[in-house]
Order: sequence, then structure tokens, then C-alpha cells
Amino acid sequence: MGRLISLSAMAVLAITPSIARADDGACRSVQSGQGYVTVLDRDEQWTYVLQPLGPHWQISPPDRHSAGHVFCADCASTSTGAGGAFLWFGASPQSSAVKRPLTALERSERRTELIAGWALHRNQLETRDVREAVSFGPLSGYAVLYHWSMPHIPERNEPAAIVGSLIVIAVKDACVAFEASITSKRAADGNDWMPLDSLLSEVVIEKRRGAG
Repeated sequence: MGRLISLSAMAVLAITPSIARADDGACRSVQSGQGYVTVLDRDEQWTYVLQPLGPHWQISPPDRHSAGHVFCADCASTSTGAGGAFLWFGASPQSSAVKRPLTALERSERRTELIAGWALHRNQLETRDVREAVSFGPLSGYAVLYHWSMPHIPERNEPAAIVGSLIVIAVKDACVAFEASITSKRAADGNDWMPLDSLLSEVVIEKRRGAG
């Protein structure tokens, strides 16, 4: 199961400059860096910062594929770690050509997600639960819990598919939106929400006046 552990440990933080000014005076991105994005909202700059509160969740420096990595080694009930891709983008519909689901139910019915660059579709995702009221600092939205499986060519004594738990969180305010896809092994005790509960209690998104 070494491949599953490696995949669960892969945590990518990608901050995109896709926040564009709309006709209604929506925000536009002016700067981004490790764990933050700065936007201009009606001629005033605001910075949204992803900030760990303790030693469990970690953010590492950017690489050529992302703006950083975030991972918690002991925030899943299986004690194998949890992590996933994080993105910032514009909350206004005009800022993106991609129509994003507005509710957890819509997201779960779509059943198409990405894990570390791999696309998972209906035959690989099973919706286990949804949360329609999720708050992350000044942002609010929803979360969806899936079980997922990905066939692969097994080595000796390995199963024919990699399996795990996937939590997708999507929150926003009037200016920016934040999404995360958190993977881990399936919890033996059934508490697959544990990585999200840990993230929301031990990491914050702060909105600060001024540049980052």
C-alpha cells in the first residue's frame, strides 16, 4: 500500500491569479505567494492568508508546479497522514469560465474530482456524506466526503486498486473562493471527516487589510 501512503501524503497548494475584475466591481488578484493571495476590491487591497495555528499542519515552499504544499502527518484516524490540493480563485461567476457547484449536493451529483492531478469520475467515486454549512475564517460554503478507488497494476501481495477517502471543501466570500481536496486512507473507525475537522480547527484563513 506504499502507493496509497505516497498519494495521501501529496499535498499541493496552488494559488491562481484568475481573480479578475467584473463589470459589477468584483475583485482582481494583484499578488500571490506561499499560502496567501492579495486582491484589489474597489481600489482597496486585502490579503487572504492560510495560517496553521499549531505544529500539525505544515505548509512547505512553492515548487514549479504549485505555490506550496500542505500536509498533516497525524490528522487522520488511521495515523497515515492527510493532505490535498488547495486553490484560490475568483468568487464572481464572471471570473471563471468553469461553472462551479454552489452546494454540496450539486458537487456530489457531479462526482468528478481531482487527486494530485488525477481525474476521478463516477465509477471511481462514492458519495458518503455532505456538509452544507462549512465556515473557514471569513469564507463559508460546503464539503463533500467521498470514498474513491483507482485501479492500478499491483505488485505481489497488493490489491488491484488504490482506495481512500476524499474530502472536498469549497468556501468563498464576495471576493475570493478557496477549494481543497484532502485525501487519506479510509478510517477504520468510520470517522472519515476527521481530517477536515482537524483542518478547520488547526488552520485558519485570515483576511487582512493591505498587501501580503
